Amino acid sequence: MEQSGPPRLADEGAQPISGCLISLGWLVGGNVLLAALAVLIARNDPWTLTTRDLLFWAVVVAVVLLRYLDLTRFTRRTADGDRATPRDFRRYGMSFGGFWLCVWLLGQSVGLDD
Repeated sequence: MEQSGPPRLADEGAQPISGCLISLGWLVGGNVLLAALAVLIARNDPWTLTTRDLLFWAVVVAVVLLRYLDLTRFTRRTADGDRATPRDFRRYGMSFGGFWLCVWLLGQSVGLDD
């Protein structure tokens, strides 16, 4: 029986544990940490910059760098299983950064009460 569609990672051999951890970092860990930081930022007075904001943007950059590392050194695949291209990385970086910019702006604007 012939397999249709692009080959999956399993067809190319097992991924090392470091690749799995990097994938978990950009897929889950970074987003959870960013969501928690966004809530903490929203609990401050509106438009006050703190170390939380610096940490927030450092995590955004770290997640994008983890994705780049994942695409260049490990899976080299998109979420659909297709070969990743530089265009895929640029699209990911712009959409990820744009989404978290909107969340950060919202968090800076609201000033939730304790």
